[in-house]
Amino acid sequence: MIAPGAAPLNRAVSHHLPAAAWALLCGALLLVPAETLPEVDPFSWADKLAHLVLFLVLELLAVRSFGRWTRRALAASAAASIAYALLLEAAQLAVPGRAWELWDLGAAAAGVGLAALALSRKRSPRPVRRP
Repeated sequence: MIAPGAAPLNRAVSHHLPAAAWALLCGALLLVPAETLPEVDPFSWADKLAHLVLFLVLELLAVRSFGRWTRRALAASAAASIAYALLLEAAQLAVPGRAWELWDLGAAAAGVGLAALALSRKRSPRPVRRP
């Protein structure tokens, strides 16, 4: 027998867990102390590409967490993803060897923007009308 309220809980977990797990992974990767990382030029394209991809995927998962996406869900998830990128960049100030970088924030925002642009061009599924 299924407990009352279990279906909404399962739906909430299946919609929100992927975005939350990816956000935690982003935080773990971006807040690693610099001495544990390989020596990299701070303005390497690989670093910026990593930020772009991390936040592109985060935006795709964040929109999915709203269930059926709408333009309002797209805007809210984009704002939340960029705010999270800003928070992580600020948190790097407290991590040894890490620093705030506007270019990293720009790359993260570009990833969010690319995901939002791709999703905004996609048509939302409409129910089929029967004659």
